[in-house]
Amino acid sequence: MTAGAAVPTAERIDDPDALFEDAPCGYLVLSPEARIVRANATLRRWTGRDDLDGRDLREILAPGSRGYLEAHLRPALRAEGRAAEAPVELLHADGRRVHALLEAATVHDASGRPVAVRAVLVGASRRRAYERELRLMRDRELTARAWTERLLTLTATLATARTSDEVVGVLQEAAAEADPGGSLAILLAGEGHPRLVGAYGDPGIVETLVAAHGAGAPRDDAFTVLAMGTDDRVLGWVLRRPGTDGADPGGAERFMRGCAMQGGAALERTRLHEELARRALTDDLTALPNRRAGIERLEAELARARRGGGDVCVGLADIDHFKRFNDTRGHAAGDDLLRAAAAAWRAVVRADDLLARHGGEEFLLVMAGCGLEEARVVCERMRRATPGDATCSIGVAGWDRAEDAAALTARADAALYRAKDAGRDRVVAAG
Repeated sequence: MTAGAAVPTAERIDDPDALFEDAPCGYLVLSPEARIVRANATLRRWTGRDDLDGRDLREILAPGSRGYLEAHLRPALRAEGRAAEAPVELLHADGRRVHALLEAATVHDASGRPVAVRAVLVGASRRRAYERELRLMRDRELTARAWTERLLTLTATLATARTSDEVVGVLQEAAAEADPGGSLAILLAGEGHPRLVGAYGDPGIVETLVAAHGAGAPRDDAFTVLAMGTDDRVLGWVLRRPGTDGADPGGAERFMRGCAMQGGAALERTRLHEELARRALTDDLTALPNRRAGIERLEAELARARRGGGDVCVGLADIDHFKRFNDTRGHAAGDDLLRAAAAAWRAVVRADDLLARHGGEEFLLVMAGCGLEEARVVCERMRRATPGDATCSIGVAGWDRAEDAAALTARADAALYRAKDAGRDRVVAAG
């Protein structure tokens, strides 16, 4: 209940009695024994009583406030001479209750003896509303801070992701924690149709989301499409149907938008990182793995063979008379020949073999899981597939189960030189 006060008329504004009687709060003068000596008109309206003078204060208090008066207020007045913002309930004559806050101070005479208590009662209904609003504001602030901290954690985690798969995993886990009752699908853009790379929730809903997105379905209240990417390129999409049991659906929606934005930035960064890594291991002219990638693969295959057994063979192929070809037909024609040879040879080696440009007109072939005779057969296919009127010489060596990558490659290189010395356009195996 909100306690009101009479509005003083113009002629009573400067009247001291009017200030006391018509104030927007209850005024009381009490005896040391808590009997009412004087009460203003506002307090009489709040209690519905005109006969307050001489009454015990406890007569206009609810039972709980009477106990509070005896247990807390009077001891505080005796010990400290004042009581601040004590919550009390006043009893109206018709049985209603008025919530108020009481401020009281003891008045002493010259000898220090308490002679009276002055008290002010302020209606607490408005205050309670303010306090509720403050609590709501504080709760909203705490909730917003929690979502912000969650998004900052997501950003920091995404910063450590090195591949698009890691980015998708981080997004999927964060989304599932933010909206455990919902369903989500993550799609990445690529050639042809987008591919589904992550999902959680009801499998049927996930399938519906993906199908609807493929059909170009518009967003509605139960289906949210959040694009991931940069200003000029979409790298993927987050398809979401929120759960119905979330405590803060608005916060979850904003968080998911942050996930899509941060995920797009992380995907762009990992795409650039993967592209740089690919370029670092790719020959620009032939699009084959370069020398570094070829040696790394050879070392990996040798390490695997040391652990589990198996054969590893290496071939080194060199286009015959390539310098003369360049001098007579030009470097552009030489580049065309290298590209054509790379494509032709890659088409005839085994699917798991690695063909790399080793340098100049020389190519490295790493063959795991085959013996020297099978490796000779593969290299013969390469030799016969050499395009145009060009020929090539190939040296091939099988791992002796002890040597390292450099030693094995050196034996293949020695076999290559024997092939050239023997007239070129042939395959020679190392002894």
